Amino acid sequence: MECTFEKKVHFFVFKATIFRICSLIDRNSSKKHLEENFKLAKNRIEELRKRFMTFFQLKCFQ
Repeated sequence: MECTFEKKVHFFVFKATIFRICSLIDRNSSKKHLEENFKLAKNRIEELRKRFMTFFQLKCFQ
């Protein structure tokens, strides 16, 4: 598979978006609970972004 930065960014955005949507969908939760889930999802997405950038810099830009 070709190692292009654009492909990796699109893949990451897709995965992060799916994760955030899944994290926020909970029909039985209160507004406060949803806000907490949103904050946790935002933090997790930022962590994944950092790992993603580090991984692909190591793999693709050597």
